Amino acid sequence: MFMFPTFVAILCCTVFYQVSEAYAAFSEAISNYRKWSPSLSESIKLMKNHHLLYRLSRNLEQVFSPIVFLLLCSQTLSMYLALSSYFASDTKAFTATLKWQSVPAMTVVPLSLIGVAMYASNISKEVENMQGNLQDLHNTLVGDLESCRKTLFIVRTMMNTKFPRLTAGSVFELKKGLILSVFGSLFTYGLLVINIKPD
Repeated sequence: MFMFPTFVAILCCTVFYQVSEAYAAFSEAISNYRKWSPSLSESIKLMKNHHLLYRLSRNLEQVFSPIVFLLLCSQTLSMYLALSSYFASDTKAFTATLKWQSVPAMTVVPLSLIGVAMYASNISKEVENMQGNLQDLHNTLVGDLESCRKTLFIVRTMMNTKFPRLTAGSVFELKKGLILSVFGSLFTYGLLVINIKPD
């Protein structure tokens, strides 16, 4: 019951980690360019890599957005069901089998949700770092406007490119605050279940 969703969560975390590392490497390359004025050919190469990252970001959003949405919905539902089974059931009726069924929902499911949200938020963080390094490179090139006019145009073009945010089914953005939202609603639901528990 929990093996396949856990495998999907691990797959998502692995892909998100690799993509964030690609962004980090590109951001570091921009930072190195900032130390000296890049030539026009180097700037064109930089822009091609930037465009590849943009296409990667779009494809990542298109492919993984519905997958992550279904994963989050199914895993959150599993946590709610386990929580209601644990609190709403009579102590005598809550057998050892039910307890063992609730353990994965209370441990593996939250960890998978936290992992997906954390690794996805790293992508947004690396995009912000990349934009900051592009801004620094732009500010450096402005000081030598006459000799770097074409390079400056290329850097401005990269700065104006808006990378798509990684979302879950285009419903909400995958960021660290999502973890608090999910567990806040889980806590509220738990209090509700406890209050309606039969004596």
